Amino acid sequence: MQHKSYILYSRCSTDEQRQKGHSHEYQADGIRRSGTVTVGSLQEIAYLFDTVTGTRFDNRAAGLDAAYKICERNRGTVDYLFVYRWDRLGRDVADCFECIKRFRAVGVEVNCPDEWIDFNDPSYPLILSVKFGMAQSESMRISDRTRDGIHQVLTQGFWTAH
Repeated sequence: MQHKSYILYSRCSTDEQRQKGHSHEYQADGIRRSGTVTVGSLQEIAYLFDTVTGTRFDNRAAGLDAAYKICERNRGTVDYLFVYRWDRLGRDVADCFECIKRFRAVGVEVNCPDEWIDFNDPSYPLILSVKFGMAQSESMRISDRTRDGIHQVLTQGFWTAH
């Protein structure tokens, strides 16, 4: 009996986040300890990560793009690409769906062990739209607050390094 295999992928937006508790190691440990992995006796074949914003999918050569290349070269040997939480894949609805589609084209299911999506259920696009939409909305709110804060500081005569 052949065991199913996975690539573990983690993403943090900044080095500061990585160093202050939103680390790649925290995400990797969460996936490795999940019931999906331990009970299913899944085999990890690679651990890849990016430290890059989740709002764009460019500049992910070290992690996501490398994972795709492994999957493409080894069709049929990689079953899953696991992320710790769906917002760790990305924070743009369209880009996240495109990423999932790209991996599915080479026979790999992108999933989150603790927020499992059944891709055989016809409602999966709705469920993922909500998850990715919440992440995108949160990102947009953070950007708005940052812009407003910078504007407020500038109107008070202070300089910011933005």
